[in-house]
Amino acid sequence: MGTSSIYGGHKDTSPLLPDDYDNNGDENSNPDAPAEDIDTPSPPPSQNEPIPSSEKPWQAVKTAMSRSITGRSSNVREVMRKYGRAGGSSKGLLRSSRAGIATGNRLAHFLTNGVAGASTLSQQIRDIFQTEGDLRIALSRLADVLSPSPDDKESAVARDAVVNALCELYEYVDANKLDISSIENFSTSLQDQILSAYISEYIWGKMLNDLQICFEKNATNPQQVADMEKEYREYIRSVVDVEVRKTSNSETSRNTLNLKGLFRNCYEVLIK
Repeated sequence: MGTSSIYGGHKDTSPLLPDDYDNNGDENSNPDAPAEDIDTPSPPPSQNEPIPSSEKPWQAVKTAMSRSITGRSSNVREVMRKYGRAGGSSKGLLRSSRAGIATGNRLAHFLTNGVAGASTLSQQIRDIFQTEGDLRIALSRLADVLSPSPDDKESAVARDAVVNALCELYEYVDANKLDISSIENFSTSLQDQILSAYISEYIWGKMLNDLQICFEKNATNPQQVADMEKEYREYIRSVVDVEVRKTSNSETSRNTLNLKGLFRNCYEVLIK
């Protein structure tokens, strides 16, 4: 869940600024600013208590998430809608997902081409699987190539997501005794599964990163958090699975995959 007690996620900007204001286009604008009143948290409102219409969007989504964590409300869609509004709709969320999209493009390249290709990325991947016989170590090295050491919180979210997706890939390849160096010949459904795992984990990780303080202020026990995480993860994954399948069925070649468009579609469905 994160151990820092000083990072409070995003805070609301001046009401004079539009909802999709992006600080001159900088998607990594100071995410480390401390949250207000962290040391004196107020109890979450009851389920029936309305959220004032004048409440700022980031405060609104944190309040909704607090209700979800404490069991006062389990309306995942309500939280997702408020998260979308706070993030500046799908356009704003997409703009702040550049690190995730870049890493996803590299993952999609690997799923499509395996060790083939003449690009620098293809050569790096080929070197890994030609020199490393241990699958787990090879995939660990692959994660370093697909998502180099992060230098900000958004890149760290992308790194965690690609590691989780590769773990899912490892479990499948190991169980079925497959040669991962021929991944480009694997079924499209498996490629879709791993890409969906990555996008789902990225979106959840980004949301968790943005709203982290809610867990630290409101969670009473680890099992409560685990149950809540499972509910959100399953909901996000169900939406992403559908959107990935739609894209897979419509694309004539995985090489033409529009990952930015896929991210946009996922955000639009999740926050509508």
